[in-house]
Amino acid sequence: MKQQYSHNLQLDNLSERTGSASFTFVTCGHINDTTAPAFIESDGALNFFKEVLGLDPNEVAGRFELWATSQTKCESLKNDV
Repeated sequence: MKQQYSHNLQLDNLSERTGSASFTFVTCGHINDTTAPAFIESDGALNFFKEVLGLDPNEVAGRFELWATSQTKCESLKNDV
């Protein structure tokens, strides 16, 4: 949690210096990883998902996790053949 706070603080500082809005989704990259899907944002950037795309950021994080773990699995299978 401390590391997530640090990353969020860095995004907030970047936003203040440059006027940028940003978000980051973090999830496990392999089916055996235990990382829970999470996200950090600056300047209310996650509102983009709700207001423009009509999606909840938690749903996007979950879908990203499914995609990431299936990509890793597929790449492993390709390398094993």
